Amino acid sequence: MQPARQGNTVVRRQNTTGTAMSEWLRRLLGDGSPQSKASDLTSEVFVPSVPDPMKSLGFTEEFLAHRRARYVGEDKHFAIENVECAALFFMAFWSGPALQGFAELKRVLAEIDPGGRIELVVIDLDGCTEMHKIPGLSVAMLSGGYGETVWVKGGRVVSTTGRGFHPECFDENTRALFEQCLYH
Repeated sequence: MQPARQGNTVVRRQNTTGTAMSEWLRRLLGDGSPQSKASDLTSEVFVPSVPDPMKSLGFTEEFLAHRRARYVGEDKHFAIENVECAALFFMAFWSGPALQGFAELKRVLAEIDPGGRIELVVIDLDGCTEMHKIPGLSVAMLSGGYGETVWVKGGRVVSTTGRGFHPECFDENTRALFEQCLYH
């Protein structure tokens, strides 16, 4: 491999992707290392439910130009007390009703709040296992994978769909939240 020059410094670049991946897999599977190290490593590795969650959700540049939106793949990346005005959609990428409900929620948000005042937060049920600890939520509500949705104002849950597939709640709850966020 030819060294590359950066200014007066010679930099040797190596293709270590294959080697690094092999080493990572050996550590992950515990091959050649104590079992406890393998389990510690797996607890630090996050693998999203789908290869590219943002793309799967339709969070394109055009979509994000008109809507505040984010994907939360792990509990440690979310704190409800930091949410001012949002619809939290609990996504199960493997669930037909959740995918259908998400499309409907995006449609309702676009109709009621074209300016994007309400943030859309998509929480991956497979990566976020502690959300039931949020006041106003429960394991029973969040274990269905139907696209359960929660509307939040000032860090507090103000309404939910309850457990199951209930897109008929989207319009009314989104309108109520929009009014609260607009005038308060």
